[in-house]
Amino acid sequence: MASAAQTPFGSSGALLEPTGTKHAVTRSDSGRAPNFLPPGTPLYDGTGDFRQWAEIVDTLWDGAPFNELSAKGRVHALFFMTKDEPQRRCVQAYRVWDQLGQAWTTWWFAFKAAYGYLEGDLVARKELETLRIRHNESYNTFLTRYEGLVARLDDRLPEPELCFQFLRRCPLRLAEKIGKRGLNRNWQGIKDLVIDLTKAAQSKAIAKAAQDFAPVSQPVRSSPSSSTQATNHNQGRPRFPQPATPSFNRFGNNGYRPP
Repeated sequence: MASAAQTPFGSSGALLEPTGTKHAVTRSDSGRAPNFLPPGTPLYDGTGDFRQWAEIVDTLWDGAPFNELSAKGRVHALFFMTKDEPQRRCVQAYRVWDQLGQAWTTWWFAFKAAYGYLEGDLVARKELETLRIRHNESYNTFLTRYEGLVARLDDRLPEPELCFQFLRRCPLRLAEKIGKRGLNRNWQGIKDLVIDLTKAAQSKAIAKAAQDFAPVSQPVRSSPSSSTQATNHNQGRPRFPQPATPSFNRFGNNGYRPP
């Protein structure tokens, strides 16, 4: 990576050469600083190995509690610094973070950040949407997660803003359901819908699990008729192989006992 570079924060926000210690971040000409990054995070200037830079950022975050806040900070480290780069760079950044991230909040912030930089690039947006869908393990999982999102957003913002924020974060299928029911500005309606869909999805999952583990039903066997009862004495019983040669016992009947 270059020792001095034009960063998104201005000419004074220069990258420092590796010196065996953590890289430093300086303020930009405008005074803005990436205060969501851990101390020592390098700025990416668009030259050099992006993957190596991303790994450095991830290393600096090692040991930090992996919660929603740190996930957001990590993703910003990968995207916010690259906002002046070509839009394809964001897809590359997302791919890197796709390998580094673990929590659902991580990939969500990554998707949200990258999506914002891809306005107008329909091919890249489609590629990102494909990556997002790959993380969608199941609709049931998504609904459960977004039920939690409803709880976090609730009572923090005015109702129109709550609706707007939720629609920005919810999966496309859920947004379509909200739109079809005319709930785009009805926060209580959105909450009720998410809860109902979550319960429905969970009940379907429970029903399927019950079906998967249900004992296999055995066919009902009809009782043998009187005309065949003498010959079909083993009907409905497991058939064991008979000895190849007679082995008469004290009963004198080749070991056979009547049922």
